[in-house]
Amino acid sequence: MRLLPYVFLLTLSAGSLQAQLVTVGVKGGVPLTGDLDSVAATSESKPYVVGPMITVGLPAGFRIEVDALYRRVAYRTSGADILGGSFTERDTGNSWEFPILARKSLFKLLYVGAGIAPRTVHGTAHANVITVISPFGQRVFAEQTYPASWDDTVGIVAAAGIEKRFGHMRIAPEIRYTYWTKPSLDISGSHGFLVRSEQHQADFLLGITF
Repeated sequence: MRLLPYVFLLTLSAGSLQAQLVTVGVKGGVPLTGDLDSVAATSESKPYVVGPMITVGLPAGFRIEVDALYRRVAYRTSGADILGGSFTERDTGNSWEFPILARKSLFKLLYVGAGIAPRTVHGTAHANVITVISPFGQRVFAEQTYPASWDDTVGIVAAAGIEKRFGHMRIAPEIRYTYWTKPSLDISGSHGFLVRSEQHQADFLLGITF
């Protein structure tokens, strides 16, 4: 996983601030935007995002937040040719995002933040292809499974939320926007279809820390 060294180094930097307040917890929510910028494919991704989080308090109302957010992603595409052949492909994958944000408290409850988010996705593709091989309509069926074509990428993140303390627990609803610097999915298929992931991503997230 080529992106993990960035996450490791930044997490070590945060962890060295032992004298400051450290909180751990979980962050989860729902996407507010679709994950595909394509009319040739149908998204079958799960409508949730979830993962652990850690924050480290800094002077002057600043805080470093590091998350590990999981999404189950999937899409399906299909088509046919003029001879009667057809194909269907379904790709599924596990997406991990590692946002690292610098947050600033503006008022008593409101905070804003910005940072970067390395992302890696690994999955498989399963394809069914029917090919017509003779003028009499003879068909050949083929089934294949192979690694899917998601690429690692990095996002630029902006966030705004409200954090409220309840005893030893903090609850923070948040709106987060991520711009991916390149699509993680950008495929021109052999059957003429184009599948591209969306570079603009918005989520509603709820963080709970202790």
